[in-house]
Amino acid sequence: MPRLPRKHGRVTTGDALRRKMALKGYSSRRLSMESGVSESTIRRLMGTDMTGNLATWTAILAVLDTDINEIMGGTDGR
Repeated sequence: MPRLPRKHGRVTTGDALRRKMALKGYSSRRLSMESGVSESTIRRLMGTDMTGNLATWTAILAVLDTDINEIMGGTDGR
């Protein structure tokens, strides 16, 4: 599996989110529909690092059935 780009030596939260979505088969539209988070917010999170609030991340991570450490820590959960 290809390595993710890193920001200052680590994987960004946006990179980790995109990877987790791909692994689980989610588009930003589907994740938006299932999480209740707007698609524009999801796309913003995918393109940035360390943004968003706890409620937003909680909703997204619940749908993706993943742990916050996999996103904030930059691991891929394998």
